[in-house]
Amino acid sequence: MVVATLATFQLVAGGIAALPFIIHRLRVGKWAGQSTLALPDVEPQDLPQMTLVIPAWNEELLIEDKLSALAQQEYPRHKLEAIFIDSASTDNTVDLVKTWLVENPTAFADFIIIEMEKRLGKTAAIAQAFGSAALSSEILVMTDVDARLDPGSLLRLGAWFSNPEIGAVGATPQRFTTNSGGTGAGAGTDVSRVTSGGHGLTEKIYRDMFTIQRLGESARDSTPFLEGSLLGIRRTVYSDSTLDTNSNADDAQLAVAARLAGLRAIQDPALIFREPIPPTYGEHKEQKVRRAQGLQRLLWRNRSHWFSRNQGAWGGIMGVQGIMHLLIPWIVLAGCVFAVLKWCLLLTGLELNIFIITTLVIDGWVFGSWLLHRFALRLPLTSLPATFLDSMNALLIAQFKLLSGDSMHLWEQGVGVRKAWLEEK
Repeated sequence: MVVATLATFQLVAGGIAALPFIIHRLRVGKWAGQSTLALPDVEPQDLPQMTLVIPAWNEELLIEDKLSALAQQEYPRHKLEAIFIDSASTDNTVDLVKTWLVENPTAFADFIIIEMEKRLGKTAAIAQAFGSAALSSEILVMTDVDARLDPGSLLRLGAWFSNPEIGAVGATPQRFTTNSGGTGAGAGTDVSRVTSGGHGLTEKIYRDMFTIQRLGESARDSTPFLEGSLLGIRRTVYSDSTLDTNSNADDAQLAVAARLAGLRAIQDPALIFREPIPPTYGEHKEQKVRRAQGLQRLLWRNRSHWFSRNQGAWGGIMGVQGIMHLLIPWIVLAGCVFAVLKWCLLLTGLELNIFIITTLVIDGWVFGSWLLHRFALRLPLTSLPATFLDSMNALLIAQFKLLSGDSMHLWEQGVGVRKAWLEEK
């Protein structure tokens, strides 16, 4: 009787945990199919004044390539201000930037270098750079050094803001994997390749699901989460108090600020950037937990907007995301505890029945899927449960760290990601 009760609690916990994800997935799929968003047709002379911010910390491996790629982006140069802000790098990043500017004096009409005396985190760097933007700038844009933009990205981004309803726009990621040892030129162009540790596929599935959510939320109203690899926000939305500089997820903070200002925050499916999935499990886990904590802190700070009627459809979106990021991980943990207790009691020789055996099969499928993917072994029907458990694991670790006072707004750089880009050259 006790074992059956534990098994029942376990199944109930699993059902409760899965339900919000299933419902939201169905909703965003429907919303995306009903989208009325359309990119405005804008002549170059009508594009807004733009400030492009490039934050960096110890980016000597990639910074020259990043600047060269940005210099090739089309945008009226008299309407483009570039700000490079360095978070007290300990390598040659700043010297490389200065040398590149000397060698490419016509790449940008207006280029500012800001050197921070102390490393305070990316959010603090973005806040300082945005605050230093020219007063004439109408759009504030940020792009990461390890993100590669499609040709015409800045033109497309700027064009969106001719629609007065748009407050923030984010690009859509196209992530690739690479073998940990590298495969030379062209490495990682096959997005189905699994990285060392077997986490590449689960991360790709997770990110693809997240993209579907963002696109559907954007079509319905606004998404609370955007990608800081390429993001633009209307200047009138931003103020010195917009960003919590002691937290990360600055991109999501900007998306929420735009919506709270009465404008829309959207992700554009045709505005693309490319970046590698971290090639090692440790680097992947660190990135995922850090991102999870930033989103959790943002959702908790804005909990008054969950399911708020004053916020319309976006209030419902915020509420569902809050439940999925903050509550569901604990329900999953409870289900896992019930499963472990059930197994412990079964080992004492308690009698089995068809119901108990069924739950054991489910246990084997769910936990086995996660272990298989963890060690780069794949079987049919294992990707979804593996991805779900991997995500819940990251969300739980993020909350445990937060509860213990461990803020992750300062982090070690992912060297594997930088080396992956070097392999692409």
